[in-house]
Order: sequence, then structure tokens, then C-alpha cells
Amino acid sequence: MLSPPVLPRLGRVRLLGCIGLLVAAPALAGPWTNISPGGGGAFTAIGAGPTGILICGGDLSGAYRSLDRGLTWDRIGSDRGLKRTHVSAVGFDPLDPQIIHLGTEVGIYRSGDGGGTFERVLATGYIGAVAPAPSDPTIVYATYHPLWTDSASNIYKSTDRGLSWAPVASALPANLRLLKLIVSPLDPNTLYAVSGEDRFVSGTPAVYRSTDGGVSWSRIGESLGDLWDLGLDPVTPGTLYVTAYTGVPPTSWSGSVY
Repeated sequence: MLSPPVLPRLGRVRLLGCIGLLVAAPALAGPWTNISPGGGGAFTAIGAGPTGILICGGDLSGAYRSLDRGLTWDRIGSDRGLKRTHVSAVGFDPLDPQIIHLGTEVGIYRSGDGGGTFERVLATGYIGAVAPAPSDPTIVYATYHPLWTDSASNIYKSTDRGLSWAPVASALPANLRLLKLIVSPLDPNTLYAVSGEDRFVSGTPAVYRSTDGGVSWSRIGESLGDLWDLGLDPVTPGTLYVTAYTGVPPTSWSGSVY
């Protein structure tokens, strides 16, 4: 196993030795079972609401919903208002289990009835992440790229639980591909974004922080490698964990967590 590189002190950004997606809540260890919701392509986004509703998004097959903690799934498609087949992000209101946000290759869809139906609330942009503020669920953020092939970026914000959206970021650096967005559980105006390479676009690997509701951003940490994911410590939210990798996936790579 490769040892993590020796890095300068980066405040409270930490490095461990693993690779993969970061989960904000604790999970029970145990055997994994292929639940196979259906559809085709790859399933690239999943989320769980406060009452256990699961939404799984695919890159070719829209979205699927489970009301029994993953045992069975029903399809969310055009007959329920979702007009796009590529679902790239899932977000849940932290208090109201009926409100669900889906980021797609063209805009954001919102459900107010637990995933029964959806309506489009933002008509443009590739949405890579949707992040409601845990301490103020009226505020929701989303990463935005004009096209799915674009590295130009912005942050969109809603102040009415996702009913309407507007761009808020000013002067984000060029060549960012925003992969993850997390809001501090203590402050709805503090949020973190990670940029890197996804399946479509290679962006500058970097972690950014905003403390004014997504308007201005500063880079935190240097020379972290090729970044993939970002998470906050649930006990001490000022501590961040970032996954990074080296090599060309999936044939020859190794990883670390900062």
C-alpha cells in the first residue's frame, strides 16, 4: 500500500489512505447485495431523505425511487415529469421528506410529493451537485456548467426550497469542473466545492470555500493531487476530507484521502 505523500500543513484538511466516495452519515458494515434498480448505463448519483426514501440517478435511464429502503424500486420518467434521462445529482430537503431535487444534464427538477411527480425549476445547465443547507432548508445550492462538456462554472442558489434559482458566484476561476458541493451544517453561508475530472471534462483539481453564501470563493489546500470527492466530519464540521487519486483509472491508479 502506498503511503500518503508528505504535505505541508493545510489547516484542517486531512489525508488518509483509501479511495472512493465519501458518506456523510455512518453506515453499518455488512454484505452488499446487487439491488439492480433497472434501466441502462451507469448509476452515478444516489441520495437518501430524512424518512428513508432513496433516489438513484442514472446517466441514461432517468431516476429510480425506493420507499422500502432499497428492496424495490419504481421508475421516475417522463410520465412523472422528468424529461431528461441523465440524472447527475440528487438532493433532499433536510426536514421535509416530500421535497427532492434532481440535477440533470439540462437543469434542475423538483418534487414536492416525495418523488411522485417532478417539475423543472431551472431550464438550463449541467448540474453536477445539489446541496440543501442543513441549518436552513430554505437555502439550496447547485453547481452549474453551461453544457455537460463545459468547464466554465457557476454556483446557483435558491432561497425558497428550490422553487426558483439564480447565479450567485462572482469570478470563479476558469477551467473548473465542479464535482461536489457541501454546505456546513452550522452555517448556511459556508460551503465547500471540489473541482477535478469527471467522465466528460477534466477540470483543475482544487478545493474552494465560500463564507458569504457562494458569492466569493477562495482556494484551500495546495498540491492535493487529482481530486474526486469531498466530505465534512460530522462531529467537527470544520474538518474536511478529500479523496484523491494518481494514475489513469481504472487500470493503474492508487488513492489517498486528504
